[in-house]
Amino acid sequence: MIEKTLESISSKSIIIEIFGLGYVGFPLAVRLANGGLKVRGVDINPKRIERLKNNELLDSEIYLKDEFLHGRTSNNLELVMAPKKSEEPKVGIICVHTPIPDKNISSNKFVKDAVNAFLSTSKPGDVIILESSVGGGTTEEIKSVIESSGFNVGRDFGLCFCPERIDPLNKKWNLENIPRIIYCSDDTTFKISQKIYKHVNNAHLQRVDSPTIAEVVKSYENAFRLVNISLVNELAILCDKLKINVNDVIKAAATKP
Repeated sequence: MIEKTLESISSKSIIIEIFGLGYVGFPLAVRLANGGLKVRGVDINPKRIERLKNNELLDSEIYLKDEFLHGRTSNNLELVMAPKKSEEPKVGIICVHTPIPDKNISSNKFVKDAVNAFLSTSKPGDVIILESSVGGGTTEEIKSVIESSGFNVGRDFGLCFCPERIDPLNKKWNLENIPRIIYCSDDTTFKISQKIYKHVNNAHLQRVDSPTIAEVVKSYENAFRLVNISLVNELAILCDKLKINVNDVIKAAATKP
């Protein structure tokens, strides 16, 4: 079943459903649609779907305007509020946000909602790729959800965790040249992922053996960024008190290898 999905990518008869059209899912949908793949951008926010159908982009999206319009006019990019059943093989890429958990909501609520929505329209041979930041053990939980729907992950259904690595406002490292970490349930699903991400970052994927490794890698990256941002903010406060320019300090410090 999964082998048929791999073949369908080469013929571009596959359908990619991207859940969440925010700062992660929107550029991904545009890139894949411009790669000639049939993409359904799925978002439960009616205002966002209406805005995009009217070709109205945010300031943070405007750099993709030409590619977005090309995807729309070529009919490779469809905008919907829910997934659809299809005879063709489907890959669902989950890019929804993960809120800070509290007593009313878990951080993975929207991820699980998106997975269940995709499964409601799935069939053997389909694949789910998680890109949302999730805690350790979540991918295994998603595997259980998939198998409780009657599929066998690794045999007739593929599962991946490929955490997003978008670095907003970074002009050197972006969606196209940042390498990605990925866990895949089986070798065929990894080959499917390579063909998909060829249109994103030239399939620069570093495969890991365990979903938990990939999950902790993402958590470590987030923590590393947070610590460094906090450190620089403290440095800026110190420099203000000492009446010196923080940029002069950073530039001078950067001369050390």
